[in-house]
Amino acid sequence: MLNGKAWTPKGNNGTSNYDVSFDPTFDGGTFDLRTYRYPDKSGKNQYLILYAFHLSTSGTYSFSNKRSSGVSYTDHKTGCEYASRDSINTYSSGTLTITKLDLNQRIISGKFEFTLAKPGCDTIKVTDGRFDKKL
Repeated sequence: MLNGKAWTPKGNNGTSNYDVSFDPTFDGGTFDLRTYRYPDKSGKNQYLILYAFHLSTSGTYSFSNKRSSGVSYTDHKTGCEYASRDSINTYSSGTLTITKLDLNQRIISGKFEFTLAKPGCDTIKVTDGRFDKKL
């Protein structure tokens, strides 16, 4: 849910509109989720990225730890870009929780929630975000 409304991948720009990857051998375990949607016929998309480093087990990772995890959201229709790593211009809080990390079965699952705020742009509040992906 993004600001109380369902937000799911939608449309296609020639690349997958939903991609989750995990590399256990890079930087102590690297997680990356990238998704986008075209909410209307304007041709302008919304893009969401979640990432985490040093992730080797299930657990909760805070987006306030800028060295190990982050979130970014871009809305090309409004021109607003938010990035948790930009602590000068963007306020961010939230968590990424890995609920299942099974390298033998090649499955990663989890949930996330976060808030992003930036002067001149609407506050973005994501609740009940989730993913379940075969790697």
